Amino acid sequence: MNKARTEGCFTIVENAAGEILLVKRKDYPIWDLPGGRVDEQERLQDCAVREVAEETGYSIAIEKKIGEYFHEEKKDMQHIFYGYPTGGSPLKDGPETAAVA
Repeated sequence: MNKARTEGCFTIVENAAGEILLVKRKDYPIWDLPGGRVDEQERLQDCAVREVAEETGYSIAIEKKIGEYFHEEKKDMQHIFYGYPTGGSPLKDGPETAAVA
């Protein structure tokens, strides 16, 4: 496999009721898992936690990494984590997020 030019982390956040946390994006109106690009020198797990907080308002704990996928044309690697909420409250209107549910 070729080296990735960009990397990102997305997290499946599941609450005690079995509901999955999603964000409605502002750039194009779809519901998606919270996530985004890895900052320089940032650990993947730290990226996942940071992105969830930035996009949803919730703090989380990561339980495990569950997968990754590579987009060959874009040279982009995405890392998928599984976690659960530990606090916070939903953003009403964030810079990248139109809604949280």
